[in-house]
Amino acid sequence: MKIILKSLMLLSSVALISLATSCKSELKIEDEKIPGIVVENMDTSVRPNDDFFRYVNGSWFDKTIIPDDHSSWGGFNELRKKTDADVLAILNKAIEEDNFPKLKDAQGNLTLESDQKKAVNFYESIMDTVARDQQGIEPLKPFLKKIDEINSIADLETFLVEMAPYGGAGFFDFSVFNDLKDSKMNAGYMVPSGLGLSRDYYVDQDEDTSQKRKKYIAHITKMLQYFGDTSEQAESNANKIFQYEYGLAVPRFTKEESRDTRKLYNPKSIAELSDLTPTINWKKYFKGLGIENIERVIVMQPQYMEAVDGIIKSSAMDDIKLYLRWTAIDRAAGMLNSEIELIGSFIIKS
Repeated sequence: MKIILKSLMLLSSVALISLATSCKSELKIEDEKIPGIVVENMDTSVRPNDDFFRYVNGSWFDKTIIPDDHSSWGGFNELRKKTDADVLAILNKAIEEDNFPKLKDAQGNLTLESDQKKAVNFYESIMDTVARDQQGIEPLKPFLKKIDEINSIADLETFLVEMAPYGGAGFFDFSVFNDLKDSKMNAGYMVPSGLGLSRDYYVDQDEDTSQKRKKYIAHITKMLQYFGDTSEQAESNANKIFQYEYGLAVPRFTKEESRDTRKLYNPKSIAELSDLTPTINWKKYFKGLGIENIERVIVMQPQYMEAVDGIIKSSAMDDIKLYLRWTAIDRAAGMLNSEIELIGSFIIKS
């Protein structure tokens, strides 16, 4: 799989939607009838009752090569590529026209930036590689300092709350989206935080997966050295980080389980969530997020949250901080300078 390095700044999807909406009336899209099945991708020499996958996708599968910068490829990847191109065209057009909606503050002054302008600002900041290279790893240092200052579970809770607006810090994430059983309602979801690899790469024991694990540990080692660890420290810490992530990977759903939405829908009251993970003060956590009247959350993987409670409770604080430090580095690397963006890209091809 590919490690997706996430920004410490989150671009609101609303910004892109607003930007697209403001521009879509000017985009000329010709009516085109697109069939639901691309016949050219099929292999009709195969009987569908013998191999339905080959029958539907055989021709496409034979002629398609996974791009070098991807770990997998398929219809959704192609759709994403097209969508990215469309968004890029919208952004460039918006920059060229420089005509964004104006917002007023409480005093009626035109000072606040619109979502469209924020989207452009975010895009231009990422494209300004000169400024990024000059700053190097400096933008990440305040967050690493916060991690270094964690000395208790209470400190950890505070840090997790502070990092929620930036996309989370590790262990678990809280998100809000449509209720899976009532799409007219939004619901709060507690989900496992991402790891450097998908679950299978931690638990599978075949030789190929074992070699990929070694490459991942070598990647962590190299990254830690960039952030100041000696070679010996980096090697030791990389192995500790992998073992810690392994502990967080095992209790997660398998790929098959995670595809069963019935297993993912587990509404819990705050009291029930507290019983599941008593180490975390959930009332304090949600209050820190600005959510004081939440009645329930949907816990997508209860057994994972229960395991996390045991892991946090039994972990040495130095191990927790090491895991958080790596998670921060891993997520930020793609948004720092060009050198670390290059070494921070880690791809495993199946």
